[in-house]
Formats: sequence, C-alpha cells, structure tokens
Amino acid sequence: MTAKGRIGYLKFNVTGVTGTFNQATLQLYGRQGGNSGVKLKTFTPKTGHESDWEFNLTWNNKSTYIQSLSAQIASLSSVTTGQWHAMNVSTVVQSNNNYYFALEDSTGADPISFDSRESTTNQPELIISTISTQAAFAVDATISNLPGIEDGDVAWGDYDRDGNMDIVITGLDVSGSLSKLFRNINNGASFTEVDTLLPLKYSAADWGDFDMDGIVDLLLTGQSTSSQVTKVYRNNNIGSNYDLALYSAPLLIGVKYGDLAWGNYNNDRYLDILLSGWGTGSGYATKVYQGDRPGSTYTWNPNTSITLPQLRYSSVAWGDNDGDGWLDLLVAGTHSTNNDSIKIFRNKKNLNNGTRRFLQAGIQPPQAKTASVAWGNFEGEDYLDLAFAGRTNATTQVYQRTGSTYVPVDTMALLDVKEGTVAWGDYDNDGDLDLLVSGEKSNPTARISKIYRTDKYTKDNIKFVDIGAPLTGVHKGAAAWADYDNDGDLDILIAGNTTASDSTGRVTKIYENILTVSSTTPTTPTGLTVTYSTDDSLYTLKWNKAADSQTPQAALTYNVMIGTTPNGIDILSPMANKFTGKRWIPAPGNAGTKDYYLLNRRGLDNGTYYWKVQTIDNVWKGSAFSVEDTFMVPHTPAKAAATDSSAIAQQAVPKTFALSQNYPNPFNPSTRLNLNLPENGRVKAIVFNLIGQEVARLQDGTMTAGYRYLNWDGRNKFGANVSSGIYLIKVVFEGISGMRKESTSRILLVK
Repeated sequence: MTAKGRIGYLKFNVTGVTGTFNQATLQLYGRQGGNSGVKLKTFTPKTGHESDWEFNLTWNNKSTYIQSLSAQIASLSSVTTGQWHAMNVSTVVQSNNNYYFALEDSTGADPISFDSRESTTNQPELIISTISTQAAFAVDATISNLPGIEDGDVAWGDYDRDGNMDIVITGLDVSGSLSKLFRNINNGASFTEVDTLLPLKYSAADWGDFDMDGIVDLLLTGQSTSSQVTKVYRNNNIGSNYDLALYSAPLLIGVKYGDLAWGNYNNDRYLDILLSGWGTGSGYATKVYQGDRPGSTYTWNPNTSITLPQLRYSSVAWGDNDGDGWLDLLVAGTHSTNNDSIKIFRNKKNLNNGTRRFLQAGIQPPQAKTASVAWGNFEGEDYLDLAFAGRTNATTQVYQRTGSTYVPVDTMALLDVKEGTVAWGDYDNDGDLDLLVSGEKSNPTARISKIYRTDKYTKDNIKFVDIGAPLTGVHKGAAAWADYDNDGDLDILIAGNTTASDSTGRVTKIYENILTVSSTTPTTPTGLTVTYSTDDSLYTLKWNKAADSQTPQAALTYNVMIGTTPNGIDILSPMANKFTGKRWIPAPGNAGTKDYYLLNRRGLDNGTYYWKVQTIDNVWKGSAFSVEDTFMVPHTPAKAAATDSSAIAQQAVPKTFALSQNYPNPFNPSTRLNLNLPENGRVKAIVFNLIGQEVARLQDGTMTAGYRYLNWDGRNKFGANVSSGIYLIKVVFEGISGMRKESTSRILLVK
C-alpha cells in the first residue's frame, strides 16, 4: 500500500489484510544519496488535524500539525540514489489501523533523501507479509524407514525410469557412515531400500547420464573407513532390473567436506565433473575433469590448464551465468589460509588453441563464510541470481544479478543461519522460485528450516515471506525439492541434525506439498533449425521460445536430446522420457534459458544426427518433445529455408491425411511410419498392445502441415525394451480447421 504524506511524514491506512500477520516492511526509494543516515519514528497528528496535515505541512510549521514523536524504531546508515531501502516496522504495524511514520536525519531535520508522495513511480510503500491460512506442507508420516543423517547429502533421481523420483542418501547416521538407494513405490506410497553403496560421511552425491543410455548414473564423494574417495556408479539396465555398479574412474581424487556436480562445460558428447573439497592430508582441491571415451571406456582426466581456488567445506554449481551458451562455475568454500570466498568463473574460449578455460568474472558477489550456495533465476529475468547460507558465521543472503552488479534482496526477511543449506524451488506454482533454508540460528540458538515465498512487486522490489511451514529444524544437513508423489507440485526432502551434536537427533524427512494448485505443462518448442560455424566448429541448434501459464518465458529452460538414430540420445541425453517428456531428475534443462544449444563438433563421426527439444518450467515439469529435426556431419547447408522443424520434410503439403504402413515391418530395433498432414494441427500417436494397454506415446502435441514421420525404437513409456509381438499404433489428427482423422497401423516386432 502506498503512502499519503508530505516531506518526511507518511500515513498508511492498513485494511483488508487476511491471514496471520508475519512482517511489515517500510519501502523507501532513494532520491538522493547520503551518509548522514535516516531515523524512523512514528508520530501522532494533533487533534483536529488528522486529515489536513498531509496537505498543509511545510518545513517550518510542524508544531502546528504534529502532536508527538516516538522513540526511534529503525534506521538506515546511508541512502543510495535509485535503489529501494527497507526498514522493519513489525513492532508497530500489527493490525488494521492508521499508521504514521516520521523520517528524520541525524540532526532531527526532515530528510529529503527519498521520493515522497509526489513521485509518480516510486512512492513509499508499506509491505504487509502474512502467512496463508491454508497449510502448505505436512510431513509424510508413512515414510519412516529413511535413515537420519548429517554431514552428507540427499539427491532425487528416477533411477529405474518408472516415473517416480527415487532417493540416494549418504552421510553419518546413528550407527556410522552410509550410502543407500531407496526406490519410490507407487507415487510415494513407500520407499524400499534397493541398493547399498560404499558407506561415506562428509559426502556429496549427484545424478547424471554419463554414458548417454537414457538411465541416470550416480557420482559420490566423501570419506570412507580408510580414505577420501570419489566413485562413479553406472546404472545397468537388464530387462526390468536396474543395478548401480562401480565404474572405474581412477583419476578422480577423493574429497571430504566437499561438493561435486556433473556438467558439460565444453558442449561435446561427454559429461564432465566439477569436484571440490578436502583431499588426502591437508590438501584442498577444486578440479574440473573432462569427460572422454577413447575406445569403449569412459574416462575423466583433470584439465590442468584450468586453475580454480583450492577449497574445503565447498559448495559448487554449474550454470550459464552470462547467457552465452556455455556453463560457468560458482565455487565457494574455505582456503588453506582459512579465508572464505564465493567466486564466479566465466567459461571462455582460449584464443591460442580454441579450448575452453575459466576466468574469474568481473562481476562477483560479496564474500562470506558459506556452507551452501545455489544459483536460481528467482525473479524470472535474464540472469542467474544466487543464494547462500553461512558455515561458521550465521548469514543467509540472496543476491540479484542486475546487469553489472549483484544487489542484496530483502536481507531483513531471511533468518541468518550457519552450518546451513539453501535450495530453490517453486512450491506454490506461481512461476517464481521460492527459497528453502535450513541451519542453526543465533540469539537464541536453535535449528530451523524455513520456506520463504518470493513476492515480486516490481523487478527491483522483491520480498521474501516466511510461510510458516511446519518443517523440522536441522543443521549440518541437506535439502532437495521434487514432486515425489506426482501430484503436480514440489515436495521437500530434508536431512540433518535437530540437536547441537547428539547423534540421535539425526533425521531424514519427506514433507508433502498439500496445496491444491498444480502446475500446467509448458508448450512445446517449434521452428527447429541448425547452422554451423566453421570458425568455432560449432553447430547451433535453435528453436522458437515456448510459453507457460505460470513460469515467465525468460525463466523457462530447454532440454535437448541428440542421437545418431531417430529418437536417439547417444550424443546428448535429456535425462527425461523421450516419449512423455517426464524428467528423470528435478533440474533445469541442459540448454538453460536460451533458445539455442551449441554442440561441439568434437567426437562426432560423419553421418546424420537427429535431435529434439522440450520446455522445462520452474517445477521442472517437461513438455512433450518437439518434432524431430536432423543435421549432417560434415555440415550440408539446406538448399532452401525450411518451414517445419523436420530437416527432411518436403516443402509440398499433401491434400489429404494419411498414415503409411511402417517400414521395416517386421522390425528390430526401430521402425518408421510416414504421416501426411494437410494442415497444421495436433497429433496424438500411441502404441498399444493387443489387449488395449498403452505401451508408448510417440507424439502428443502440435505438428505443422507437410510430409512428416514418426519413429518407434521398441521401448515402452518407461524406456524399457518391450518383448517381441504384434503392436498397434493409433494416430489421431485434429486440424486447425476442425478436421479430425484417425488411423491405426498393425506392426510386428521380432527379436
């Protein structure tokens, strides 16, 4: 609500506030800078002048209209021109009423540092934060077999491709070190331990599909019984069985009190590894390992040309911070000198040899002792913002990237914590990323876990509101978002210690999101094209940006799949079901927020390549994949500009709808059906078995008019190979003119 007032005196009429009162913040916009500071008080207007003071008050007649001033309730040490400033006034604003505020400088005079009511765009505002009367989260008491841990990590990932998010848990439980995998049964009805991994403490975990087979693999680091180790577990699929087996990766150093992440920093066909932490003895490390596949074995070699801060108590993340299509680095932790830092490194081309290297970015966030950092586009603009929580000193900060600098956001709203964790996720499906914070606060000392809702009033006026979620407070823990029960909203997994140091206080809990607002599916990208740059040996795979009902278009990310066969993913795995679009991991897409993906020519054999792209929203819900496009290596420019996403589509438009018999038939392992579309429209193509059960969904979205095709690789909707036999493919076409056509083809798979 906007103030009425004159000079340094403001009146707010607080009415219609619903929900439980949480916080009141006075927002003031700096008209002039100043170092003399501002004092905030409340005032009482004189009887008879309750209304006319705001029209008649001048610099010299205050005593005529002002009865009394309170003691100071808040202050600012300085004012910055062109920025919003916030002061907490919760001690006086607590119910429906009129509230009068007085601004004075250090001498008691009226300050002129802020825009007054005469401003047309930046009038003072009183922001009332409330806790909704609708509960948002409830602990899932039916899940009681997850081991409580601290000094470890938790990670969601659908390792068996059944559409349910499974959990890996690693760290210290009441009996010692552990690393375990729990399978999600029937949309979170229960979790069953299915795999015991190398027991680790002071550990970290991450999922990624390093062998590009469509099944997520696992990366673990930490301290075992004898030493620090880093292990790669390859997920092997044999029939309906999945098994995480150790994969040899001898060049990866082991670390404790560290962090790791999969990423593809040079945009080739191999996943790379970012690893940071406390190595053997007193050695600290932060290394980038470049993925490769000489022969049939995947390897990761340290890139010795990349120099990064050597850290322990580390937290790391990949992200395209400068929007150039290449993954940059965010690293935080403690140096050997016990100095702490948060550093961003830009991924840049080495002009001497064309390789990629990391240079410290010119724009850096403030430095702090951190336990956890996280990148997230929380306000839906062009840049990645960041949040961090403290390690030895209590601090919780969010910094918004605004062009050439990082600006702190609503610092008073966030409880400062140490030994903390931060994680972004859109819990209320409004399109803005919200913040989960856990850790130990001071004065008085207590363990907390909070969800802060992001309320965006303008690009430069953003508030964080504690929603009062009944979460167990922990420190030395981990937290992660995912839709474990498949109801369309994000739930929470929290682990850590509820006590100062008692091992019996270690917990791991799932909190179900019980809001009734589910996210809608974003639209599918269209207009796929490919160009090639001989100077950089890069293919640019481009598309038209999609849309979503909740997530702002600038915050949508995109997820690309590339293969050497139709519907293939052996070049770039989307870690998603290529038929339904459902993700195997709760994460943004591999192309980030840009409408293109840069593919490195390195490692690509000559031939035809097939690719698709999907849209990912802020609850990591994926659209259907686009119509497939192709490109050639070496590059063969198109003779004419294509109007459809299929590079092999003919430019002519058929007069009638038709579905051809598949070829080859019988087939193994894949087959193709040609499809004639006389106009633009929606196509639904589903594979059924002979008893009418849906086996796979090949297409469910819009396609443009022309001679198109569909491919099926003999896998079901969960990505598993189906058995030999007769199947039916039913295609339903609904054209933009209202035309509706159906056709069914009988196909035979023989193995």
